[in-house]
Amino acid sequence: MGWEIAGDIKEMSFWRQAVVGQSPPKSGRSVKSRSSISSRRKAESLFPNMADKLLKDSMKKLDKAMKNLPAEAFGSFRKLRVTIHSGVVDEATDPNGLSDPYVKIYNDHSGKLLYTTKVQKKTLSPVWEETFDIKIHCSLNLLFKVYDKDMITDDYIGEYKHFLAPNLEEGTIMTAPTRNLDKEVVYICYQGKLMKDKGQLTISLQDLGLCEDPQ
Repeated sequence: MGWEIAGDIKEMSFWRQAVVGQSPPKSGRSVKSRSSISSRRKAESLFPNMADKLLKDSMKKLDKAMKNLPAEAFGSFRKLRVTIHSGVVDEATDPNGLSDPYVKIYNDHSGKLLYTTKVQKKTLSPVWEETFDIKIHCSLNLLFKVYDKDMITDDYIGEYKHFLAPNLEEGTIMTAPTRNLDKEVVYICYQGKLMKDKGQLTISLQDLGLCEDPQ
């Protein structure tokens, strides 16, 4: 996997040098011509799109590889206390200019639904203050998905993916607790697109210690 991602980055670098003409001229002086200027302008318009595509492809490969690993490869099995305090919805999804938001929390590795909050009606600034306990391996992702409750089909608002990083200052990956959060403000994005913020969540995480893995 690492070699494939490295290959993508190398390919991207080679493409950029080939099109932009970054190789220094033998004379040591820059050579300007209509063709080189045209190539640069073309590269400036095309390269950001290609770089973005290569990055997304690499991340998809990495995500797929991680999901194919057994859960026990991600460290110790721990009990966590999660609190969803409040949120902000940037764009209304209902005709009245408001939303009826709620949150679903998943184990991103297995896709298992861990918890669903109550629906907060007719608001863009929902307050939940809901606390619940979960059991999960300490280096997996928690996926928070925000929806708007509707009569027929609920509208997807956005999501936030949180990596449960172990605090290696307190032990090894197999013994260390996850890093706690205290009313951390995080940004929800549309389908994981980094530059499309759709609002915020305020969450807390507390590691309650090791527990027995039912598997």
